Amino acid sequence: MRGREFAKYTPMGFKTIITEWITKRTTRNQVIDGPFKGMAYPGKSVGSAYCPKLIGTYEKELFPVIAGWNDHQPEVILNVGGAEGYYAVGLARAYPQCKVIVWEAVHKGRQLISAMSRLNDVSAQIEIRGFCSHENLIEEVEKHDKCTIIMDVEGAEGELLDHKVQSFDNVEILVEIHDEIIKGVGKKIIDRFSQSHQITKIEPQKRSREDFDSPLLYRWRFLPGFVLDKMLDEKRGYNYWLHCRPLPSLNFIEV
Repeated sequence: MRGREFAKYTPMGFKTIITEWITKRTTRNQVIDGPFKGMAYPGKSVGSAYCPKLIGTYEKELFPVIAGWNDHQPEVILNVGGAEGYYAVGLARAYPQCKVIVWEAVHKGRQLISAMSRLNDVSAQIEIRGFCSHENLIEEVEKHDKCTIIMDVEGAEGELLDHKVQSFDNVEILVEIHDEIIKGVGKKIIDRFSQSHQITKIEPQKRSREDFDSPLLYRWRFLPGFVLDKMLDEKRGYNYWLHCRPLPSLNFIEV
């Protein structure tokens, strides 16, 4: 039976099991492409898609932002909503001199972050915490002269990034926006930071089997179509990102 015909008769859950098994076997539980290439990965994810992370296409829209940090490497990264540690561990590997503080409310997620930190020998760089409040975030921001926030908190971004204080003025922020959960939260954040930051809206890109045309992924092109589609599926609605970079100080005078 050909792959297309087989897919017609395969329940969705079984398709997922098959795809994850194939992905784990062929990648050997290592990220094979993207900015975190070579990162060892645990056997599951928390609250997000698993296979796209291993093949290296997960949130590829953010790759240029991450690449740009090579020019001004962050000293401290505050990762709010760390899931199983994709960004916390990936960024710790990318920037060995950087400290990463990661908050994850789900206990299983914190366990996986700890496990993945050990797998990748970055435990000393990463501090793992539980639930993050606005006060928790402000406290850490005010401790460090130069920090970067990366945030995915399923709609709580509006509460956490309350800009009534000036603590965020010199902080670079990359935040996923969940307007479908909290209507208008993206606009509120844009309005809050428009005077202090340059804001770029990053739209989600449609995934296609052409993603497997990359040299590192081409060998998977022979797999059944439903497997390729599931490998790419990030299980997301219309979520987009805001990249907020601090504007130069208005008090700076060049002499």
